[in-house]
Amino acid sequence: MATAVLVVGGAIALLIVWMIVRAVRLTLAVTSGLQGRIEPVLTALRESRTPVPDEVHRLAADATTRSLLYRALRSLGHANLFPAEHASPEALAESDLVVWLLHGNELGAALDAIELVKAIDDDGPAGGRYYLFRFRTIPPHWAAGSGWMAGMAGPYEGREEGFDQPARRVFSRFEPFDTRSPEEHLAALQRAT
Repeated sequence: MATAVLVVGGAIALLIVWMIVRAVRLTLAVTSGLQGRIEPVLTALRESRTPVPDEVHRLAADATTRSLLYRALRSLGHANLFPAEHASPEALAESDLVVWLLHGNELGAALDAIELVKAIDDDGPAGGRYYLFRFRTIPPHWAAGSGWMAGMAGPYEGREEGFDQPARRVFSRFEPFDTRSPEEHLAALQRAT
């Protein structure tokens, strides 16, 4: 009996270790891929050169690289190079959600569409502002059958420095958007994180 318990316990432990290693590898793959895309801009700054403005604009316009570029430029003291039209709280929150969804344990793919539905202020203990989005993929992606789905990013503080780090809570349950009101989606997503 004790041997069976040890075997089952060992198998469960191995499964947990495998899941952790897989999650870490997937996270590193997404992060290093995105970091590699913005690296030419950062290298130019580190070498005291001016990055190509069109490249900075292209990376800022792309939701997959926007927030990473914004935070890197701010940390290097070059926030002035980030295009103002992509520096809004909504645009940065969108980027945080898009990057989270790229992870292999989530959608594992780029979105086909995303829209801000509502910014909701939370007066609770976490405080700050949450951004609720709806997003979708198209076939043959496995999530395409759900249509528009709900996702959130937040809370963010109201000032610019509040966006120096990714949102503490970025999440989606991949539920169809039309099943709840925006406030109900936010409450369900907050409970799930």
